[in-house]
Amino acid sequence: MSAAPIQVLYILGAGHSGTTLLNLLLGAAEDTVALGEVKYGAWLMPGAPADADPASLRCDCGVHPTECELWGPTFDGLPPAGPSGFDDVELFARLARHTGVRRFVDSSKGFQRLDHLLGQPLDVKVIHLIRDPRGIAAGHRRRAHKHWLEVGLHWSYTNSLNHARLLQRGADVFRLRYDDLARHPEAVLTRLNQRWDLNVPTRELVAAVNATAYHN
Repeated sequence: MSAAPIQVLYILGAGHSGTTLLNLLLGAAEDTVALGEVKYGAWLMPGAPADADPASLRCDCGVHPTECELWGPTFDGLPPAGPSGFDDVELFARLARHTGVRRFVDSSKGFQRLDHLLGQPLDVKVIHLIRDPRGIAAGHRRRAHKHWLEVGLHWSYTNSLNHARLLQRGADVFRLRYDDLARHPEAVLTRLNQRWDLNVPTRELVAAVNATAYHN
């Protein structure tokens, strides 16, 4: 009997919308590994994008990914393929063998990578995280100095387009407002646990996150 497909919890959303927080919370489950934005693995591959800066990458364990106990052996000799720049199925298979779990969180955020993953023999679950555009605009003002109107227009266009694309793809989607997660984290995580049979701790969340070793 063949094993069930590896499950990928993909966080779709705009920058500054809380994807990092959600990634950490989901990764606090003992049977789940939070990987952060896996898309940056393309920077470690031959033929990396021209604007890639692989030297700037750092894993949360404090070292460059090539020296990380998780990412180092995962990317060593990984076949280049597809729009990701690497073979995603082989990537997750290696991660599963190395960690002993078969559920991973990818917070790459963009639809292009999600669309590719949905076509692979993986069990992809989508969390479409949506934050009030005023909060996103505040984050951009602190770091990128973007005008609130530019941010608002981009927010409206991107979320409408993502919604239409997800419907077209027939993806298994959990739509989540960041404000709900921030105000009622236990209730939101309980709903996620029930939806996909997850094991995210719903109490003592800070302690659970702090006790987890991340390789984002």
